Amino acid sequence: MDSSHITLILIVSTLLYHAIRRYIFFRSYPPGPRGPPFIGAAFEMPREKEWVTYDKWKRKYGPIVGLTSFGQPIVILNTAQLAQQVLNGRQNIYSDRPPFPMLEMMGFLDWNMGIMKSGPTLSLARRLFAQEFSPSGAAEYSDVHKEEVSMLLKRLGEEPSRFTWAIRRFNVGLILKIFYGLLVEDKEGHDDFVQLNDHVITATSLAGSPAAYLVNTFPFLKYWPSSFPGAAFKKDALEGLNLSERLVNAPHETLRERLARVDTLHRRSFLGKQATLQHGPDTELHQKAAHAAVATAYGAGVETSTSVLLTFILCMVHYPKVQRKAQADIDHVIAGRLPSLEDKETGKLPIIDAIVKECFRWRPPGNFALPHKLIQDDIVSGYMLPKDTVVMSNVWSILHDENEYPHPMEFNPDRFLNDKLQADPRDHVFGYGRRICPGRHLADRSLWLAIASILACFDILPERDEKGNVKYPTIDYTSGVMSRPKDFHCIIKPRK
Repeated sequence: MDSSHITLILIVSTLLYHAIRRYIFFRSYPPGPRGPPFIGAAFEMPREKEWVTYDKWKRKYGPIVGLTSFGQPIVILNTAQLAQQVLNGRQNIYSDRPPFPMLEMMGFLDWNMGIMKSGPTLSLARRLFAQEFSPSGAAEYSDVHKEEVSMLLKRLGEEPSRFTWAIRRFNVGLILKIFYGLLVEDKEGHDDFVQLNDHVITATSLAGSPAAYLVNTFPFLKYWPSSFPGAAFKKDALEGLNLSERLVNAPHETLRERLARVDTLHRRSFLGKQATLQHGPDTELHQKAAHAAVATAYGAGVETSTSVLLTFILCMVHYPKVQRKAQADIDHVIAGRLPSLEDKETGKLPIIDAIVKECFRWRPPGNFALPHKLIQDDIVSGYMLPKDTVVMSNVWSILHDENEYPHPMEFNPDRFLNDKLQADPRDHVFGYGRRICPGRHLADRSLWLAIASILACFDILPERDEKGNVKYPTIDYTSGVMSRPKDFHCIIKPRK
């Protein structure tokens, strides 16, 4: 037998082996788009409006969808029951994160708790965060919430057309004051912090999407020379790294420059409190964990609240009956004063609780939860999921399930007020298991007070054209890991 025959036999044997192996694998793997061998469904992975594609797959394949992308198994959980059962119930084997090559090149893995690999720094950062911002701990910052909401109302009254900036400025100011003890007035360049946060979120949201950059599929491209074809992503990575370093360092530099006159405020802040605890052999780890916590709040926490508040503004324009009903309740319950967090704690305004929940449900700030990585083989709904499978919760589809939320495309806070209470969307929006957002109680309080106060003080109306016809803004959202309404216009004016 000559060498050509041997080569042919080896090729055929190899192809047969992989065909049999592929058949055996997919026979026990969840249904989903398959694609050609090795490549799999890589080219079917959405690059924008990811939730639309995932929802189509759910309707076609069912509650659990399985696919591969260049050999990487990916599973999407499409029901609340499955997401809770797997990501909460089996969190000991589903709490790791898969690689995020582009975000790693941008330096985000060094400080972002949401995408950090499991380890001592992440464990301590989450513990410090959870201890400080438990429901009772978050209540200690009520005065900060009140101050920043007052400033938000002032800015909306003075420059209502810049409501997007005012909302982001509110969230950035809240985070800087609570976490760093920084009080920076608008005239002192606080816009720099607002713009920096906006740039970082834009870069992060795109880089974290699996199909946005080829390096996310082929991590070895990290080592691809910048001068070679196909290395354009390295320019984006370098720009992202500069943004990441600025986001982590800028507040600390400002704090050092102004520490003398903000010392009291700083001592009350999260970072100030942690500084008094950083002694002993674990001082370096404690400092690293504390800095990761504050950078995550500034880099990621701001965007969640900004997205929800912009969704609220958009919905008040499109659903004026909801707005009028909420305002009537506010006027009846707390006439003559502004809402307070005591009103939330005593349950005086359930309509506001319902609006907050419905904003999270109707257009969640994260349409699909950050992916988890399975650390050992597991069986889910009778299907075999191999070790290192990337598992995602399809948050959009879960929160638009007609069986749980009738007429899901309608913005209807009453669904959380009627006799048959529907599931709280925050059980999915804030993540699962050991990766659940530790700042959720703080975010919930700031959103509640901001929404209640805006409704108490302002009417939110659609614009009109030159003929007096109503112009409703388009409902359109950005793509990526974090999603928010695209720029829109409306009228915000003081109530009479």
